[in-house]
Amino acid sequence: MQSTHYHAHIYFTLEMREAAKVLRQAIVDLNLHDVKVYELIDRPIGPHPVAMFEVDFSNVRFDFLKNWFEKNRAGLSILIHENTGDDLRDQTQGATWLGKKQDLNFSIFK
Repeated sequence: MQSTHYHAHIYFTLEMREAAKVLRQAIVDLNLHDVKVYELIDRPIGPHPVAMFEVDFSNVRFDFLKNWFEKNRAGLSILIHENTGDDLRDQTQGATWLGKKQDLNFSIFK
């Protein structure tokens, strides 16, 4: 079953923060009315082991954004995952990685 909604988490280190900031602004500049871009979070949060920012979008944008991320990610790791409400499943079986896979903290879902 295909998800109708997705999250992308763009991970960065302190050294890569400026690249993340530039990438975030480039996503905002796409001016896609149905895509929500969140602020940079400079610390680990939830299952995410390093700093990141999030982008929310519908399945209608999946192919476009996945391809766009692949071309523009500037060496940053990106997790794109389904958003079905089953967080553990979404971030494992429903996940696509671009770049280096991060070790998520799945213990928070238990």
